[in-house]
Formats: sequence, structure tokens, C-alpha cells
Amino acid sequence: MYGATLVRGGHPVLTPLALLAYGFTLVTMFAAMHESVHRTAFASRWLNDAVGWVAGLLSFYNSTFYRYYHGWHHRFTQLPGRIRSSRIESRRASVLTSSR
Repeated sequence: MYGATLVRGGHPVLTPLALLAYGFTLVTMFAAMHESVHRTAFASRWLNDAVGWVAGLLSFYNSTFYRYYHGWHHRFTQLPGRIRSSRIESRRASVLTSSR
């Protein structure tokens, strides 16, 4: 459906709407996969894994790989002298630790 409006000479209104819908779909599926990877979406581990796998498939991510990568990311996030997830967190951490 989305691809049909992206062909050459696509409709000037439908093409941006299709891209918006496509972006919304990707973000929504990624959010579902992210929570399932943390295993916080459902009480059942099996259901978290199943929903994470399907949501990963729909958002073009491998949820099994992402679980390992994301676990590594959280292992070192917001620890002084370690990798931080963003510059903002890094600045906030340096301000908080320098005032002590």
C-alpha cells in the first residue's frame, strides 16, 4: 500500500500521507519490540519473546540480536567513565558529579 504511492508521479497528497503512516508504523513496532526485549510488556516471558519477534520483523529489526545489544547498552549507561547513550546524559552526569 505505501509503496504504491511512492512510484514516479505519485499523488502529491497521498505520498506524504503514506510516508507519515509508514514512519508511524515503524516507530510503533519498534516501541513494542523495545518493551518486549526488556520483558516488561507482558508477565509471560514467552509472550514477550513472541511479540518482540513479530514487532521486530515488522520494524526490520532482529529482536534476539537487539536484546543482547540493548542489554550491553544498559550495562554501561550512566556510569561515570563509561559509554553513555547520549551527549545530554554525558553533560548532565558531568554537571552532577563536578558539583560534589
